[in-house]
Amino acid sequence: MLEDVLVPTRFLATAAQLIATLTVMFDKEPYVVAGLPVGWTQEQYESAEDECSTVLTLGLCGLIVELSSILLGLSLFRNRANALQCIFHIAGALGITAFSVGNHHFGHLWNLF
Repeated sequence: MLEDVLVPTRFLATAAQLIATLTVMFDKEPYVVAGLPVGWTQEQYESAEDECSTVLTLGLCGLIVELSSILLGLSLFRNRANALQCIFHIAGALGITAFSVGNHHFGHLWNLF
């Protein structure tokens, strides 16, 4: 019975985290500006934008690989491992959603991923 619930829950939690991450990626300017000093230059902005893009791209790659493995049927056979992944993805989705509500420093994304 638990097995019937874990894989769909894992899929939904992973998809929710993927959507939240894509949302931040397509509107990353406020988070980049929040991480810059008061009198920032264009060079500092480009460096910060590159770092923000890097962390978001790494997170997206991991989420896409995991979502692909679920869609291909490559799921873990241990219920505890699947439950742990569900918990982590739900926490990640909530974390990235809380991050996107305010104008937070983009460096906090490293802690989420």
